[in-house]
Amino acid sequence: MRPAAPSAEAALALIKPEVRAQAAYTLAAPAAPRKLNQNESPFDAPDSLKEAVLAAVRAAPWNRYPPFAPTELLERLAARHGWVADGVLVGNGSNELIQATLSVTVGAGTPVVTPVPTFSLYRLLAAVYGGRHVPVPLTPDFDFDVDALARAACHPTILRGRRSRMGRWSGCSPRRRPWW
Repeated sequence: MRPAAPSAEAALALIKPEVRAQAAYTLAAPAAPRKLNQNESPFDAPDSLKEAVLAAVRAAPWNRYPPFAPTELLERLAARHGWVADGVLVGNGSNELIQATLSVTVGAGTPVVTPVPTFSLYRLLAAVYGGRHVPVPLTPDFDFDVDALARAACHPTILRGRRSRMGRWSGCSPRRRPWW
C-alpha cells in the first residue's frame, strides 16, 4: 500500500513564514510613460558585439561547466577599478548578486536601507531573511538623496549587532559617511 501524499498545508508548513508572507514576485511592468523598472538600456547592443559574443559561444566547449572562478574577468575588472581581484564579486545578473549579498548580511531585524524606487528584490529578500526594508525616496530630480540615505543608515536603531562591528557606525555625521 502506498503512503498518502502530504497535504498542501503540510507541504507549505515546510516553507519559512517570511517566505509564505510574500506576494508572488512578478515582472509585470507598471503603467508608466517610460519603462525604467529593470535598469535596462533603451539601446540594443551593436551587431558587431552580438557577433563577437556568438562566436565566443560557438568556440566554447558545451560539454563542460565554465571555470569556477572567471580569473581573467576578475583580474581585468579589478585592474580597471583599482581594486584587488579577490575583492570583486561577479554573478549571473543583479538578482543573483543582491541575493548573495543579502543572504550573508541580513538577519532578524537587520535594516536594509535602499533608495526608492529600486529593484523590488531588496524589499522582498530583506523580509525573507528576517530583515526590514528602510526605503529612502529619490530627490525630485531622481537623484540619490545622499544625506537622507546617510541619516537612515546612521539611525540609532541600526547601531547594533553585526552592523556595528562592521564599521563602528557610531560616528556617523555628514562628514563621516557609512562605508558605502
